Amino acid sequence: MTGALGGEEARVVESTWDAVGVPTGRRLQGVGCVTAFVGMATLTLTPAIGNYVDLGVDTAYGVLALAVALLVGGAALGLFGANRDRPTGPEPIEEAVEALVKARAARGGPALAEATVLLARMVDVGQAAPPGDWAERIGPALEDVRRVRAHLQETGRLAPDR
Repeated sequence: MTGALGGEEARVVESTWDAVGVPTGRRLQGVGCVTAFVGMATLTLTPAIGNYVDLGVDTAYGVLALAVALLVGGAALGLFGANRDRPTGPEPIEEAVEALVKARAARGGPALAEATVLLARMVDVGQAAPPGDWAERIGPALEDVRRVRAHLQETGRLAPDR
């Protein structure tokens, strides 16, 4: 059973992906850093620009207040823009590999839900592949992982580079 996922298989994969809670949005740390940099540059350059352009007192204070808000807001977003509740380290991946191996052996066929959980854990931790000899350990279930990854990428739930 290779190739694209059928209707019921696709529903299993998509519902498992949604249930596992894989973040679909971007992490906002980079946006926060850029925002803080813009605020810092504005805060630094406003007095120098005021020497050449007549800003007026109210405008200058408004620009400086905006610069401080950008700086503080950007710094906060840079520090707290990632979901820190996500698991780290190889443990969640190892558990998912074990669950996949057991499910595949018990069913004697595809274990798409478990393969979906494995991919979700890899995305959570930020790894392209589980550590160690995982490909040998999961054996025929590697095809399940490939099918699930292809389906999730086709539906836009998983970035092509993951």
